[in-house]
Amino acid sequence: MLHRYNIEEWAEKYYNRQLTQEEKAEIDTLLEADVVLRKEWDEAMEVLAALAHASDAEHIRQALRSARQPEKAPGRLIAFIRNNWKTSAIAASFALAAISTVQYMNSSKEMGNSKSKFTQLSREVENIKNSQNSIIKTIEDKTLTPKAPEPQYDLGGTGFALTNDGYIATNYHVVTGTSDISIITQDNHTYNAVMVGYDAVLDLAILKITDKDFKFGKSPVPYNLKYQPSQVLGLKVFSVGYPQDNLVYNEGYISCERGYQGDSLSYQLEIVANPGQSGSPVIDKQGNVLGLINGKKSNTSGTTYAVRSKALLDLIGRLPDHIRITPPRSNAIARLERTEQVSQLKNYIVTIKTVK
Repeated sequence: MLHRYNIEEWAEKYYNRQLTQEEKAEIDTLLEADVVLRKEWDEAMEVLAALAHASDAEHIRQALRSARQPEKAPGRLIAFIRNNWKTSAIAASFALAAISTVQYMNSSKEMGNSKSKFTQLSREVENIKNSQNSIIKTIEDKTLTPKAPEPQYDLGGTGFALTNDGYIATNYHVVTGTSDISIITQDNHTYNAVMVGYDAVLDLAILKITDKDFKFGKSPVPYNLKYQPSQVLGLKVFSVGYPQDNLVYNEGYISCERGYQGDSLSYQLEIVANPGQSGSPVIDKQGNVLGLINGKKSNTSGTTYAVRSKALLDLIGRLPDHIRITPPRSNAIARLERTEQVSQLKNYIVTIKTVK
């Protein structure tokens, strides 16, 4: 069964859905019990996800095959990449092509690259520094009590509530490989969270705020997860997320029933999205959550991709028995004006910040 010496083989089988339910359940149990094994597993899944989505993944595979001894045992390709990730020149070219890159490419670099790529929308978090005047004032006023240093975060994204007691949906690439997950609510309170379920292939993760007394509000989550709209193409949608420290609203429409490279579990949208909006809900005019944003075309301003709510509901259904999530079923904002909808939604949309 799974151990550190065959993790690449099992990761490929898991990624390609070649495992039985019993094998998958056994792996999930092992990963939950072994932190070190889980970290190596996450690294393997990241590489597989990157290979699967990179536009020139096959070219990279051929280059990697030629750079090692000819062997076709399962897992050897990913093992080679992981073992040479920092030192191999091939790894450098791979990193440029892989969609798991989370650093924001500025517009001048994107304009210089005519080949469209999938760019994930987590963002680098700029830690706020004291101004010179504040430092001088602190020095002069010796009666001030020094404040504890602010947490230093690396990456940020968006999430939205699945339940009122702290279960949250976001993208896997926002939280994978992290040593710490912080959830910042609309009222600027910060809570610790843990990942309780994920699907690296679908780029989905489910988090849980660890504070047992936490509640988003006095009422249940006011929206529901729409399994599949009857009419998709041209459907008008909007999204709210955190590309900056304040909530941002954008609106657009579904431009294609399939996502990047024909992915049937995603939508293509025409809606503005920027780094930090990974995990933002995509919502129709009745207040149904149709999916969550996870990336965009790198050489466009508004062509965006969203994982469908169907995939999220499927992931919820595969969670271990001890994790009980009842997805939102009622919809309290269906008949409200848009401004009122957003006013209620914002209390259930959160900033996610991580330390890698």
